[in-house]
Amino acid sequence: MTARTRKATASAEPQIDVPAADAAPEETPEPAVEIIPVPTRIKAAWFPAQLLLPDGKTVLQRAKIYAAEQGLYVYTSVPQDPAVPDWYAELDFSTGGKPPNGYAAYNGFRMQTSKGEVTLTLDRGCGCGWPLKRWSPEFARRIVAW
Repeated sequence: MTARTRKATASAEPQIDVPAADAAPEETPEPAVEIIPVPTRIKAAWFPAQLLLPDGKTVLQRAKIYAAEQGLYVYTSVPQDPAVPDWYAELDFSTGGKPPNGYAAYNGFRMQTSKGEVTLTLDRGCGCGWPLKRWSPEFARRIVAW
């Protein structure tokens, strides 16, 4: 903790903390960097889809979502680097079993991730006209069983 002095005031003004002249500058912590593993192959893909994040408020819409062995990769636009998704979390494959596909996925389903529970819902339509429909990263061409 750095040394601080109080500015003396004679009036009823609120006192303001001012760093002492001999105090060392405060170190600002560096932001935590999330290390995202490079996906190698996928177990499932959904598009167009939306994902309700663990906070229960944020929804990523018109997304292309990949369940890879390394985790859940969510893209809302075509990325410069496929290894850097718009949202990522490790998937807990030990819970929930294989997710539904086809019409059952339109009702939405939950998956456990390292950041909490997410809800994935397929959007209606085929995604025509969205650049993500045509985009397919190299890792998505290799598919393994769930």
